[in-house]
Amino acid sequence: MKNLIKQVKFYQNEITKISAELEKSIAGHLTKKGKTYYQTVGRKEKGITRSPEIIKQLCRKRYLLGRKKQLVENLALLPDGIDNFDNRTAKELIASLPNAYQGLPISHFYHPAIDKWVKTNYPKHPYPPSDDKPITKNGVRVRSKSELLIAIQLEAYGIPYLYETKIILMNKVEYPDFIVKNPFTNKTIIWEHFGATYLDGYESKMNDKMNLYLSNGYTANDTFIYTFEFQAQDAGRIQDIIKGAILQ
Repeated sequence: MKNLIKQVKFYQNEITKISAELEKSIAGHLTKKGKTYYQTVGRKEKGITRSPEIIKQLCRKRYLLGRKKQLVENLALLPDGIDNFDNRTAKELIASLPNAYQGLPISHFYHPAIDKWVKTNYPKHPYPPSDDKPITKNGVRVRSKSELLIAIQLEAYGIPYLYETKIILMNKVEYPDFIVKNPFTNKTIIWEHFGATYLDGYESKMNDKMNLYLSNGYTANDTFIYTFEFQAQDAGRIQDIIKGAILQ
């Protein structure tokens, strides 16, 4: 029963957020004739091929409409079980949209705050990884091969992240391994990887850090993800975490 109540609240909360965003969205929908994109409002069509921002807004609107329909239908099915749930991911929902929305960058469907977030110059760790440390495809240098494997999967799924960015919790400065965003909802998630548990004193520091996040409102497997070395070595495990905890 507790899980059912939690699921209902999750759906209701997201539906409320989506409805609020849709109220502010622009009029019409996206259509395409040949290579030309149009903003269609009723019977009126306006060419917008050279207006990428309008195209993005219409893409985002169409995704939100599909996501809201998915949530409302699943919410109605909750009392009877989840056998008939629509469990399509955001990418799968987008793939099911009309042809006019196909072939456009996945980022066109992201939450509008994501672009600003990734472009903001946030304070970094004062002692960055040395030049001999691994670097990701997107040019982010990390401290270990395990962090590289996590970053590779984040980038593969198109999940925006910041590496070792400064945050302050209870007057204590921390540099989480990753601060990630659900690109479709703008939800912020801390991801810490604990890879040196074999070192003396590491476990105590690890527990202190975990308690710090939890006591500051972060929730394990929701807004706070933590992994260990055996998980980072398995791409499938990391993918499951991404799909279950970030892209849910």
